[in-house]
Amino acid sequence: MMRTILLTVVMSWRLLGQSFDVASVKPSPEPPNGLWQYRSTGGPGTNDPTLFTCQSFSIAYLTQMAYGISSYLVSAPTWTQDKKFDIVAKIPEGATKEQFRIMLQNLLAERFKLVAHWEKKEIPLYELVIAKNGSKLREAREPEERTDTPPFPDGMKKDGDGFPILPRGQTAYAISNEKATLRGSGETMEHFASTLAGQLHEPVIDATGLKGKYDFTLTWLPGDFPREDQSGSTLQNALPQQLGLILKHTRGPMQILVVDQVEKTPSEN
Repeated sequence: MMRTILLTVVMSWRLLGQSFDVASVKPSPEPPNGLWQYRSTGGPGTNDPTLFTCQSFSIAYLTQMAYGISSYLVSAPTWTQDKKFDIVAKIPEGATKEQFRIMLQNLLAERFKLVAHWEKKEIPLYELVIAKNGSKLREAREPEERTDTPPFPDGMKKDGDGFPILPRGQTAYAISNEKATLRGSGETMEHFASTLAGQLHEPVIDATGLKGKYDFTLTWLPGDFPREDQSGSTLQNALPQQLGLILKHTRGPMQILVVDQVEKTPSEN
């Protein structure tokens, strides 16, 4: 009985320690053709939860992974985006995704001597608001046909203007030949704002006041200046036309992770 209790305590201590069992960190070799290949496998929630591997990951991206934030919420030296590393890490059994992130934070601190702090700064951002003529969003229908089938079981289909057609009942995004489609199914405006932030690479704050769930389809041409031979609108123009929403560019306070110190060469394995 005493041995069982002791074993349980040791396992709990290892998880609370929030460190990888074993971790190898090596500089990525320069690709012969100059084209980096970025790969990542394993970790909690995957088919291989006790082994994480990544190839050609920058310190900047590893920091984003470790703290669960987007690139625009990290202030770090520009060189952290350039130097690439290959990592193989053995994860204690039973570790959660949150514990995995803390393990990555500790890895950066131990091997790269990364020191960072949170700081509230005023930065450029967007507010998602309702257009002057009102929202065009449709409340999600309950129940709606919702399936677990892949978005493109029979290949990607397109509408008459060349935009991808996405199946009903799923929230999905696709881009083909410089034309994008986003289908929202039971989407909240808070989640939609975070999706737009990923497209714009800047924070988007939901200021619509809409608290329901909505079904919609949005199509647009990625980029700020579409070619003359393209039919469609930019994201900023498509939003009011199709959904009755507007992106208002402004500035506001956000919590930013500021990297105070980080070394270019990791300590030895």
